[in-house]
Amino acid sequence: MKYYASCPVCAHKLMKGENGTQADIRCARCKNLVRIRIVDDIVTVNLIESISTTTENKGRHCPS
Repeated sequence: MKYYASCPVCAHKLMKGENGTQADIRCARCKNLVRIRIVDDIVTVNLIESISTTTENKGRHCPS
């Protein structure tokens, strides 16, 4: 059986796998590092490294 794993931060689909799958993947959307394990039909997703992103007025006009 195939399983899907998603990023725990932004919910972006990271991979498809089956029992015995283990991988460390950097999310393409939020750039966080995630460890994925599929064992005994249980998908475990852990955040290994968090990249903090700030959204500071990226070129938007702020009325004064």
